[in-house]
This record gives sequence, C-alpha cells and structure tokens, in this order.
Amino acid sequence: MANSRINVVFVVTYFYPMKRHSGILNFVYNLCNYLGKKLNLTVITWKFSKNVPAHELHHGYEIIRLNKPFKLRAAKYTLKLRPDLVIFGSGIYKPILLVFSFLIYRLFTLRIPLILEQFTVMDNKFSNVLRIISPLFSKFLCTSPYMEEKYRKILNDKVCYIPPGIEISQIDNIKPIEKTPRIRIGYYGHLTYNKAPDRLVNAFLKLESTNLELIISGQGPLRNMLEQKTQDKKSIILSGYLKNIKEYMKSTDILVFPYRSTVTVLGLPLTILEAMAMGKAVITSNDPSVKSIIENGVNGMIFNNENELIELLQLLVTDKNARERIGQNAKITAQNFDIKKISEQYLDLWRKYAL
Repeated sequence: MANSRINVVFVVTYFYPMKRHSGILNFVYNLCNYLGKKLNLTVITWKFSKNVPAHELHHGYEIIRLNKPFKLRAAKYTLKLRPDLVIFGSGIYKPILLVFSFLIYRLFTLRIPLILEQFTVMDNKFSNVLRIISPLFSKFLCTSPYMEEKYRKILNDKVCYIPPGIEISQIDNIKPIEKTPRIRIGYYGHLTYNKAPDRLVNAFLKLESTNLELIISGQGPLRNMLEQKTQDKKSIILSGYLKNIKEYMKSTDILVFPYRSTVTVLGLPLTILEAMAMGKAVITSNDPSVKSIIENGVNGMIFNNENELIELLQLLVTDKNARERIGQNAKITAQNFDIKKISEQYLDLWRKYAL
C-alpha cells in the first residue's frame, strides 16, 4: 500500500470555488491540489450554488458537490466509491455539533477507515463528548500543538498534529500593491469579537506618530462599531474584503493579530503564516494557538493587553531595523510550513491508515 495510489475521499463542507475568506478553505484547497497528484482523491463537498457543476475534474482529482442534507448525501456517495480511507474535515467549533454532524455521516460508513480532522480550536464546553465518537475514527488530526495537547487529555493516543501549509513559492512571487510613504499597519480577517480588530483600532488611535496608516480589511458584526469609531480618521481605512488581499499584505509594514480567542480559527492561523513568509513584522496576542510559532522579540511580538500592544506598535513604528530583523526571522520560520513539506506528512499519515 505504501507504494500504491490509495483511494481517498475527503469530506469537507466548504470548498473551491466558494468565494469565502477562510484560512481553512484556502489551506484544504492547496493541500488537495498537491495530494491529488499522488493518490486517487475525491473531494465531496456542498453544492453551495446552482451555478457550480455537480461533478468536476480539477488538478487531477475529482470534486463531487452535493445538495443538502449534505452529510447524509455525502455518506451515501462515499459508499458508492468504496475508498481505502475517508478524511472527515471539520471546522465546527462546538463539540456537540461536531459529534452530531459526524454521527450522521459515520453511521453509513462504518466499515471504511476514517480520520477525523479538526481544523479549528473548539470551545471547552462539552469537549468530553468527543469520547463518544472516538471508537469511530482511526485518528483525530489537529492543526496546532496547542490543540494536540488539549485533545490528548480526552482522546489519548488517537490525537496527532500536522500543521497547515502555505505556498511559499507563490508568496515569494506576489508583488506588493503601491502605497503611500506612510508606515502601513494592517489587520486582515473577519470583524468578529474573538478576532478583535477593535483592539487594534483603539491602540492605533493612541500612537504618537502621524506618519502612519491603518488598514482594516474584512466584514463582520463589528463593522458598524468600527465605522463609527473611525469615521473622522483619514489615516484609518475600512476596506471590506479585498480580492487582492495578499498584495495588500505584502505592502504592509506591520501586521497585527489582536485575537481575544482563537476559537473558530484554523489551529495555526494561515494569515499569520503567510505574513511571516512575506518577511513581515507580526504582532499577536498572547494566545496559546499562536505562541507555538512566535518567539517573542525574535520572529514576532506578543502582547498581553492593550497598553502592551501600543508599546509594541510604537517600537516597531520607530525602529525600522527591528521591523526588518523580526521580518527576516519570521520568513525563516515560515519555511517549515511549506505546503510541499506538509503534504508529504499528510500523505504518510493517510497511507498508514488506509485499508
């Protein structure tokens, strides 16, 4: 089996070509594009629009798009394919909902080896219910060391960790969008309470320098509040979602990830990895999901409260050498997350648990 092309079904609700700003979606898409060259891969996903085909051959693998009830239809289609292995991908952050969704699918596919991949950090409430479904999967795959430690307490040796990957070569070829001579600080993500762009806005408004601009890119429930807070501030741009977001990221001098919590976020946030691969100075909150890749003061900066965020921003704004040094170290760190390397780790794991 180790030298043959195994037949794998990857079940994931959101997938190409859905126009959704999601680290999970982007990571899974890039992963499948690589693994589709090395095994017989079928992605079963939700038919989110009548305008997308129900069946598509894409980069050497098949995409099957099914209508709702998605999990039930996906299970029946999986049985037709008789794969050697199933990967059940979940971005659900509430453990009870994950158990319910998983059981709907699994009850129809019991005889097929299955790896449950949890992309996001789940909240702690009812996490123990994961024990209920643990006999039904071969491995619980997660995307950060913090997740591995957290779920090992519940699932023991069934837990393993493989980080998400980024396309290093593609990132190197991105050209930054033109910008003013001002130092650009940026936040690129959903405007939600957990991701906390308001913390960055509050800190930015207290900075001493006037040679600055702040871009807040994204949509979400905090949008109206941020508009009111920044309506008279010409140095702050609320851009909404940007189609060429990576070009803007590459034009940004300091990228800030002011999370209150990384619950719902891809284990190691893809945007942080991409920013580091661009050689950017990154500031992030002291969250366990990101501390595993950020060495404070070396390849990034970590803050504990808003006053510390202000201090770190002021430091990096006034010290170009510090920005460049941290950015160079960050770029070295990011090489460990090249999608080519990560896909080989996935391939080894999938071959191990296939029929």
